[in-house]
Amino acid sequence: MKALEQVGDNLRSFVEEQRGAFDEMSERWQEGDRAADVSDWLDSLEEVVEALAECEVSAP
Repeated sequence: MKALEQVGDNLRSFVEEQRGAFDEMSERWQEGDRAADVSDWLDSLEEVVEALAECEVSAP
């Protein structure tokens, strides 16, 4: 299960970096359709991170 932990950590770091990049974009860009798509994508990746963490906890 160490591999799942590594993947989860790497994905969490990636999402945090991308959230930071998102926050640095202009307010006008953040209000656009593309920004909504990116935000939804990042939310989906965060759900994957949470699912991986649950797998780690429930693993024997």
